[in-house]
Amino acid sequence: MAFDIKQTPSDLEDEKSALTAKVLGPGRFVRMAERLRENNHQITELNFCAISEEGMIGGISYWPIQIGATSALLLGPLVVSPAWQGKGVGRGLIATSLAAAEKLGHELVLLVGDLSYYSASGFITAPEGLICPVPVDERRLLVYEMKPGLAAQLSGKVRAAR
Repeated sequence: MAFDIKQTPSDLEDEKSALTAKVLGPGRFVRMAERLRENNHQITELNFCAISEEGMIGGISYWPIQIGATSALLLGPLVVSPAWQGKGVGRGLIATSLAAAEKLGHELVLLVGDLSYYSASGFITAPEGLICPVPVDERRLLVYEMKPGLAAQLSGKVRAAR
């Protein structure tokens, strides 16, 4: 079961949106990450998809945010077709996109997710006390540092960078 990861071409954006709706359902609209995506813009260079002979089987996106005075990226959504979960698609999308983000000079990524899954990709729990736009389980607020030690300095409000 082979797949390729590539930047998402504009003609596949609708297919990626349909996969996101299928995997995450309507509940995705009430999550904190959605508040940070409203009136924000995806970073095109960090918009990747996984393609197999079946078509699109996964996707990942990033959005510019601020955490206090620190510029960061919001990872999400990360989606993988149910038939392909557990086959390395998500980890491949994460690795490819984080390498691209670092190459572009980004220093920090934030997401809301399970540490048990994302720690294998280098994510750690964010420092306590960040002020999020809606309540969030702080144990699920994770960061990835391209610049070691940056997470320890984080404080303040988490908001979309406009």
